[in-house]
Amino acid sequence: MATKAKILFVMQFVRDDELFNKVAKGRLKEEVARKYCQQLINVVGFCHARGMYHRDLKPENLLLDENGNLKVSDFGLSVVSDQIRQDGFFHTFCETPAYVAPEVLARKGYDAAKVDICSCGVILFVLMASYMPFHDQNVMAMYKKIYKGEFRCPRWFSPYLKGFKHVKFYIEDDKFCNVMDFEDDVGSVSHQSMSKSESEIETRRRAATLPRLISLNTFDIISFSSRFDLSGFFEEGIYGLGFFNG
Repeated sequence: MATKAKILFVMQFVRDDELFNKVAKGRLKEEVARKYCQQLINVVGFCHARGMYHRDLKPENLLLDENGNLKVSDFGLSVVSDQIRQDGFFHTFCETPAYVAPEVLARKGYDAAKVDICSCGVILFVLMASYMPFHDQNVMAMYKKIYKGEFRCPRWFSPYLKGFKHVKFYIEDDKFCNVMDFEDDVGSVSHQSMSKSESEIETRRRAATLPRLISLNTFDIISFSSRFDLSGFFEEGIYGLGFFNG
């Protein structure tokens, strides 16, 4: 919104803490970690179905409201599907080092949806173990572990998937819409037998049934600042600028 004197960004207030601070006190119980990770997968699925990819998922960017529900924040490194290169991949090196996906390190292009899901897997590990799966004081040594997939699960990790339920999101047309479920998102990583063409068809099918976000993120807006004339918005009263941060 804008007035004659100020440009205002209105954001949701999240009353509770970062998820990171809870993990710093020790590993979470399985049922608690399950709840947070299922909520995270629903949020990620909601974004992916609209052609939006976070690319910096980590406990520090996961906030909790007063009801203990997860809120994903910091979309500063996010991208949308319109920014995919002609080869069908993204190429920007991003993500926090300990949560980066191996294909990002390969520098040959990556599927941003799978990169987000990889980060979700690391987050789940951290919640359950209270330490990183790929840890080394030397960053390059850590990158080698990530690239080779060298990690071990502690003995208390359960092999079972329990209690997942669809989550409904509020949409601007006053209706509710189910998002992708846990198995669909995990399948995009674990079921390697799916061909690239089949995956692309499924992605387009999902995207076609849901509204797309405006193709602007934080860096786009900043890049426009030197020539972005806001004078038309500085009229009497307050007006919406009409773009989405992220």
